Amino acid sequence: IDLHAFDEMMRAHGGLLRWTTQPRLVIERRVLRFTNISDMSYVAGADVMDDGEAVDLVADLQWALPQLTGGSFTGFAGVDMEVAEEGASVSVTRPGIIVVARYEGLRDALSVLGYGRWAWNVLGEVQAGVLMLDAAFDRTAVVNRRALRAHELGHALGYDHVSSDISAMHPSGRIEPTSFDRDATKVAFRRPTMNMSPDVDPDPAAMRPSSTHLTWAGSP
Repeated sequence: IDLHAFDEMMRAHGGLLRWTTQPRLVIERRVLRFTNISDMSYVAGADVMDDGEAVDLVADLQWALPQLTGGSFTGFAGVDMEVAEEGASVSVTRPGIIVVARYEGLRDALSVLGYGRWAWNVLGEVQAGVLMLDAAFDRTAVVNRRALRAHELGHALGYDHVSSDISAMHPSGRIEPTSFDRDATKVAFRRPTMNMSPDVDPDPAAMRPSSTHLTWAGSP
């Protein structure tokens, strides 16, 4: 694999970041009102994703997951559907979970169709993810929608943009998972977290957790 592209994707924050246990997936079917990318909760609006839309969304994410984890995760630890009350505050940052929802006003605010966030601990273990989809695009688009969903799932899994190879993590968000993605993540899941370029494993003595603090990052 292209080492530079691998570093862009997996080690942009110094060491290798990834989930070490299968994440659980939560689909919030109530459309949320976008405010700020760093908010931990959002207010539920009036619109609700219908049953067929929710099933299609889960299917796309289930399809992408093995390809973006080198086959290590053949599925999510579980899938939960939620429908918040209109006007309720919905927490999207939950330990061990990737929370997915459509957001009203995401494109207007950021000029993007999706946004992904991920949080990791001092050991480089990704602990939580947020997958944000612009409601208008995700509800009506056919072309590139599955690619965008896969791209934002990649962010929620802890991956950064790749510009030096053909990848689902290309900043355009228009490429479905490729052979590079499958090979790169297969390598990543055979390495310990915080593995450093070109291939240096961390000192086990330095990997003792000193705190439960999580670092958050995000990208469209």
